[in-house]
Amino acid sequence: MTTTLSKDECLKRIRALSLRAGRPLSEKEKAALRRLALDAYDARATIREIAKEAGRSYGSIHRLLDVAGAQLRGPGNQKSDHWTTLSPRIAEAVQALTDGLTTLEIAARLDVRPNTALGYLHEAKARLGAEIAGRGRENAPPELVELYDKLRMHSGRNTAALTTVTSREAEAIQGLANGWTRAQTAARMQANGRLVTRCLSLAKRKLGAADAADCVARAYDGGHIPDPGPLGREVRVTPVQEAILPLLAQGRKADSIAAELRMTATDVRVECRTLRATLEAKDAAHLVTRARQYGRAS
Repeated sequence: MTTTLSKDECLKRIRALSLRAGRPLSEKEKAALRRLALDAYDARATIREIAKEAGRSYGSIHRLLDVAGAQLRGPGNQKSDHWTTLSPRIAEAVQALTDGLTTLEIAARLDVRPNTALGYLHEAKARLGAEIAGRGRENAPPELVELYDKLRMHSGRNTAALTTVTSREAEAIQGLANGWTRAQTAARMQANGRLVTRCLSLAKRKLGAADAADCVARAYDGGHIPDPGPLGREVRVTPVQEAILPLLAQGRKADSIAAELRMTATDVRVECRTLRATLEAKDAAHLVTRARQYGRAS
C-alpha cells in the first residue's frame, strides 16, 4: 500500500524512534523501523537517507527492506529488477562505487580488505554482464547498461590503482627503512598499529616483496621513499659480508644465502649479526638503508 506521507515526514518519524547506534534492536523496535522504513522508501527516500536517520548501516537497512519484500531500486532511484539479484554486500559495494568512492574507500566503508571489495565489484560486473548478454545490449534497460559500463571502467582503472603505493603505505615503509618500531611508526603516522600492519601488508603485495628488507629495497628503487643519502663516514666490511648484503635486500633467508655462497646457515647468521653491528642497523630492513648510507648498496 502506497503511503500518503511525504518523504520528509517519513524520515522525521524514523528519527523520532531515537534508536541508539551500535545497540541491537528489540523486536518491537525492529517492527517499528521496518514499517517506517517501508513507508519512507515508498515515498522515494533512499536507503542511505533511511540509514542515516535510523543510525543504522546501509547494509542493515538494505537487508531489512529486502526481507520485508520491498521492490528495491537501483542507483539514482530507478526501478531496476537487476538490482535485487545482487546480495546486500555486493549491492552496498556497487552503491559505494556509484557514490564516487575508490576501491580502498569502499573497503573502508564495508570494513573489508580491498581485494574483498574488489571481488564484490567483479561479481556484480559478472552478474550484470550476464543479464545484458541475455537480453541483448540494445534491449537492456539504460540504467543497467550504464552501471555495467561503470563497473567495467572501474575494473580497468583498479589494476593500476592496486599496484600504486599510496602515501600512507609509503609512510609505513619509511618507518621500516628508518628502523622504527611499529609503535613509533604509528605515532609518526598518527594512526594505530593495525593500520601500520595493513599498510605494510598492502605495500609488500603491491611491490612483490618477499619480506620487510625486500620491501624497503624495492621502495627505494621505485622511488616510493626518498634515498637516505650518504652519512659521510667510512666503514669496513669483509668480502663475504659484501656478498651477503644484496641477498638480504632481496628478502633471502639464511638457508638460501648459505646455499648461494656455499656457507653454513649458522655462519650466515653470524655474519648478518656482525653486519648489523658494523652498520649500526636495528634489523634487516634498516640494514638496507644503512647499506645505502654507507655506499654499500649494489
